[in-house]
Amino acid sequence: MILPRNGKVVIFDDKYEDVQALLGALSKDSVPYHYYQDEGGEDLPTQPIKNVRLVFLDLELITGQSLPVKNIIGAIAGRLFAVIEPGTKYVLIYWSTKEDRYREVLDDAFVNGLSDYKPILTLSLNKVEALKQSDTLNFISQGIREKADDFKLFEIFTLWENLVNESAGYLINDFTDFIKSDENWDDGAKYVLYKLGTVLKNKFFNLFL
Repeated sequence: MILPRNGKVVIFDDKYEDVQALLGALSKDSVPYHYYQDEGGEDLPTQPIKNVRLVFLDLELITGQSLPVKNIIGAIAGRLFAVIEPGTKYVLIYWSTKEDRYREVLDDAFVNGLSDYKPILTLSLNKVEALKQSDTLNFISQGIREKADDFKLFEIFTLWENLVNESAGYLINDFTDFIKSDENWDDGAKYVLYKLGTVLKNKFFNLFL
């Protein structure tokens, strides 16, 4: 499995100890991620993240209380609203020990009230078993490969997105190499950007002459 390397992996889990191995594995494999833990949602972003591609979801995000199922689903919905843009094409991984209690209700919600946030692929991984592995990320990758018969096209798109993201980074590095690294770096960068913009503008208008 090719993981997104553009910071578009999201993990929802209120217990850090349950995701510590996963977060460590992602970091070790140089995969950026967004991790949200706070039960009250205080750590959620002020604006949704563009182009989220992979979500690990603990189904019971509010623990220590006996809450109705609708409250549990409401907590999940609130996080999806805050983090994911409507219509985003992403893979959802149920990362939970409570799947038997809540998954059916959430799957139904994705058909109805949460249809704008429905994932293109929904998978289930054994959270307890994953946490026992010495290579957590490989266990997760293998689990997805085994269960996702229709994942290959999405994987190709992820590879393409990774390449575009890396190419943009190389472009910035090559571009800034033209600028002398001193106290005038900012002024130099602005000058080079201005000259580049002027050249591109002239090239653009020449296409229509």
